[in-house]
Parts: sequence; structure tokens; C-alpha cells
Amino acid sequence: MKFLKWSHPCMTAVLDFFYPRYCPCCSVRLSSAENGVCPFCMIRMARYCEATVQARDRLDAIYLLSGLDSLFLYQKTGLIRKAIHDFKYNGNKSLGNMLGRMGARTFQWSQGGYDCIVAIPIDPVRKMKRGYSQTDVLAQAVSRETGIPFLPDALCRKAFSHSQTAVTAMEREENVSKAFSVRKPEMLKGKRILLVDDILTTGSTLTAVGLLLEACGVQSIRIFTLAVTE
Repeated sequence: MKFLKWSHPCMTAVLDFFYPRYCPCCSVRLSSAENGVCPFCMIRMARYCEATVQARDRLDAIYLLSGLDSLFLYQKTGLIRKAIHDFKYNGNKSLGNMLGRMGARTFQWSQGGYDCIVAIPIDPVRKMKRGYSQTDVLAQAVSRETGIPFLPDALCRKAFSHSQTAVTAMEREENVSKAFSVRKPEMLKGKRILLVDDILTTGSTLTAVGLLLEACGVQSIRIFTLAVTE
């Protein structure tokens, strides 16, 4: 046991020497004690404040919504944009794990009486290309930190045969509403759900899934996103 306690930090130091890690926001080299983003960039990231950006209004159609928790304000030139891009597209799952733990410690969901965690599934083609789903990584990190069980297969999402950027806003919203389904509705009936996504933009995706969960007979829905757009 003593050997394991001694060897873990040594192994971490060796790995950091041969495979150095860098902050995705400023490119400074991270120490073995730092995870995901350097402390300087973390402090400078714009935090989400409901008093100034009332993002919950975008989710008004979800009748059983008990609240929205989000860590950051997503800005096109902001540091959180660089961090989330690195997490989603460059395989930086350790950053996603750190942000998931940060959310759990910030919002104290372990004391909220939630029955399970459900993640917004990403397009299966994108998941296959990346090798993982960023929302699953977040949900798993929250689950480990809080002890709330994560249901990875609660929802499924179909792949679109064409790009959604070429369709109108109305067509896109209609497609989103048809993109999701619940695998086993009976598993969610009466449950208090913590629903996880990476970014809240218009709210159409979260609303579509929220309405699906309501149709399953869930008791309540609380939403966690890493960031919300301005």
C-alpha cells in the first residue's frame, strides 16, 4: 500500500516529463498537480450569472424544470470556448472530468435528492469519429463525484443524413424534436432527473429532450451545462 501511494505521484511526474500537458487556453505547460486548464485561465473565465443572462427563459416550455445550473458564459472570443473545443474535438477527456467535478462541487447535487443522471446524446456518427461523447464524460464525472447513478443508455439519438447548417431555423427545430427517443420510459417514471449537456444555446435541444422526459412521467428535471451563450 505504501508503495502504491509513493509510486502514483512518481509515475505522474514521469508521464508529465515524457508527455507534457498544456493549457488549451494559453498553451502554458501544466504541472502534475494541475488538471485541464491553468489556474490563471480558470480565474479569467467568464462565469454564468442568472441575474445578467437569464438563460432559463429559453427553457420555459419544460413545465417540470426545477432549475438550470451552468458554470460559464460562452463567448466567441472567450477562454471557455477554447477549453470546450479542446475537450470536444481534441480528446481532452481529463479536462471534461475536471469540469464535471467542478460542477458537482459548485452546485452540490449530492444533497438535492436526484435519482439519476441523464446526458444529452450526441450524433452517433460524431461519437464514432471522436471515440467518445463529451456529455457522457461530463455525466460520468458528476456521477463519480456525487454518487448519483448515471444512465448512459436512457436516450438515443439518430444520425442526420445531411448537414443541419443548410436547413432553415424552423426545419432545424423540427428535426431536433424528432432526433431523440427514450429507450425504456418505464425506467424514468417518477424519477428526479439531472440532465447534462455541454452548451445551452437556443434551448431547442434541451427543450426537446425535456418534453420527452416529461412524457415518460418523470417527477422533475434539473439541467446542468458547462456554459450558456450570451
